[in-house]
Amino acid sequence: MRLISLFGTAVATAIAGLALAGPLASAATAHPNVYLVKRTMKASPQESASPQVLAIMNDNDLVNVSPKFEIIQPEGTTYSFETGAGGQRTAILFHNSENKLVRKGEFSYNDDAQIDDILFSQYSPETSALVGMGNVAITYPKPNFSVPDPKLRGIPSYYKVTTMRGELVVAKLWHYSNAMVVTHNNGVPTVTAPLTHVWNGRDIAVGRAYQAPSSTSAAAQQ
Repeated sequence: MRLISLFGTAVATAIAGLALAGPLASAATAHPNVYLVKRTMKASPQESASPQVLAIMNDNDLVNVSPKFEIIQPEGTTYSFETGAGGQRTAILFHNSENKLVRKGEFSYNDDAQIDDILFSQYSPETSALVGMGNVAITYPKPNFSVPDPKLRGIPSYYKVTTMRGELVVAKLWHYSNAMVVTHNNGVPTVTAPLTHVWNGRDIAVGRAYQAPSSTSAAAQQ
């Protein structure tokens, strides 16, 4: 029996409670769950997405969805995995330089042994108290869905990210154009980039958060 709905309810409840208890309240209140997209930024289908587009596309502090799916490693941490029966990875743990747990991501799998939910918990390194929660729900095409490109069959088609700030980020794969489209609910532009790496929903990669280029470096590139 899947527990996704329970995960979603738990995350929503926890985020609301944590927001009321601290500075997360201002972020969650300032960005209600309505779409306020003003414009769209696109990468050329023939080119890789620019650093600016990637920074916007992956601005959720939990996972990168483009150019490939990765779990974001917090700065100054090392990571390890917990495994269950049969060696399947059940969680990823991030510890700081003092070996204090600062973040944990727990994996849930579908019947095809593909990850379809990641529940993130953030901890205070000083007190070990839970200080934030986030969630990534992953949807795969239904068996009867016709995918035109064979290499895209069975890979994730939709990511719903609830950030620890209480914001919502949705990433959708457009199969007919092989493009990833990401929409935020906080007024950030919708961004589109070509799909360059296919994720099978099983192999877990870890990467760094993408940073937008500074105004100085951006001006130098013009």
